[in-house]
Amino acid sequence: MTGGTIVRMPVPRRILALWLPHLPAERPEAEHRATGTAPAPQPFAVWIAAGNRQLIAAANRPGRQAGVVPGQTLADARAIAAGLVTAPVDECADARTLRRLAAWCRRYSPWTATLGTYGPGIWLDITGCAHLFGGEESLCRTVVVDLARLGFTAHAGLAGTPGAAYALARYGWNGYSARSTATGPVIAPAGGEADALAPLPVAALRLDAAMVEGLGGLGLRRIGDLYPFAADAAGRAGLARRFPPELLGRLDAALGQMFEPISPALPRARHLTRFTAPEPVHDTQAVARIMGRLVAGLAPMLAREGLGARRLAFSAFRADGRRARVIVGTARPVAEAKTLARLLGFQLGRLDLGPGADGFVLEAPTVEPLRAVQGQLGPEAITGAPSDAETERQLAPLVEKLAARLGGDRVGRLALRPNHLPERAQSFERTGIGSPDAAPLPPLDAEAGPGPRRPARPLRLLASPVPVTAASREPEGPPAWFRWRGAHHRVARAEGPERIALDWWTLPGWQADGIGVPPGFDETVRDYWRVEDTAGARFWLYRAGLPHGGTPEHWFLHGVFP
Repeated sequence: MTGGTIVRMPVPRRILALWLPHLPAERPEAEHRATGTAPAPQPFAVWIAAGNRQLIAAANRPGRQAGVVPGQTLADARAIAAGLVTAPVDECADARTLRRLAAWCRRYSPWTATLGTYGPGIWLDITGCAHLFGGEESLCRTVVVDLARLGFTAHAGLAGTPGAAYALARYGWNGYSARSTATGPVIAPAGGEADALAPLPVAALRLDAAMVEGLGGLGLRRIGDLYPFAADAAGRAGLARRFPPELLGRLDAALGQMFEPISPALPRARHLTRFTAPEPVHDTQAVARIMGRLVAGLAPMLAREGLGARRLAFSAFRADGRRARVIVGTARPVAEAKTLARLLGFQLGRLDLGPGADGFVLEAPTVEPLRAVQGQLGPEAITGAPSDAETERQLAPLVEKLAARLGGDRVGRLALRPNHLPERAQSFERTGIGSPDAAPLPPLDAEAGPGPRRPARPLRLLASPVPVTAASREPEGPPAWFRWRGAHHRVARAEGPERIALDWWTLPGWQADGIGVPPGFDETVRDYWRVEDTAGARFWLYRAGLPHGGTPEHWFLHGVFP
């Protein structure tokens, strides 16, 4: 109408609730399926401790088909289902999975949140989104089917409020609603929440067991039984006198008479760059140029925020709808474009382009703050000797290169352990570079800093100390000679001793009332000596225990210096 006023009608709020009743039992199988290691289907159930009993909390599909249901005792479930595999509920793992599923549901709506303390489920605010998926019912079915492909059973309920959607998802499919089926969604039209909720039990209002029991004692078992009391002030006052305020609050929120917000966990800022090709790309060299362009855009983005990448994921979206992906990791936060491009270049040969790819995404899913390094001010700055920090900075690219070529699980380094015995002071640990929980490389020398350093030790120890024949000129003195592998070595120089006490509580002769002496000699201490023979070879030997009068000395060779 010319000259008229356009009035925009408010879009009614629409909330989709997903209830995942079997998530604790379906999660392990879904995780195995995602990694391609899913075992053959077999009855599986998880249990919770209730006093001195163990009760079934959830079962997978084969378990439910065998007759296992929540609430059964563990003994009854095992008697019903032969070969039933059971495990305790892992609430932390279930909560992590639920948060990931809530983030995964952002493909349908940007506003998602878990049900929190109300159970295994997810809320989606789909206001204005349903038409993108062919309507509300089509959207609900799409979400349920997609979750089933991931391995999770979901019941969907759709209404104008979070409370009503939750009630329909958890209880509406179970025969309470005329519009419910065993597999289809339960949908309350806009403004029809009261009719849809009337046949549902009062527990659907998220009330505690004591309140549900109290309402049942008054004959108020359905939500519809509360409507006459909530319609006038006198009835509301009567309910308020007998029950906590949560009762009327939950009822008003479910019926839309009081606003109930959804507090989603907002996603972290994503560090990524995209490129769309006008036609599918087949050539690896062309992909390398695209990758370099994406790295050139990502590196300044990280540097501006003072961040460095610990993991990089380069994805190519193929013309057949599949995605090819390579992942590389770094030993420390990196924001230099040249370094990132070099690491990705090692992996481009593993990228399967198939019929060609026309979409490319480079993302840094794991980032950490960049670490500043103090310049040298001491003697190293004059002599030119590299500091530990500089050596570590030079070592990191080598570790990253090896991890990119061989895989992060095949690269490791020696790590210090809380033990002062030489053979137990270090262990080989894999770096795990490229995995989501990979830690930065530890410092090269954990003892660096003020204070005296320990005496020099061999770079490599023998697999275990080797007994040798040796003799010293004086008690507690260095060896004058020793015989090893049939060769006689005369000692020209010796440095020491470095005394190391053993873990006395691990000695075989230890008793509850003190330290006993193992047969033959006392090995509660070791006296290490760095010796050099007349031919210039250097060895690391130790005397086991303290010498006693008339007791022969026991010497061992533990390492050889280069």
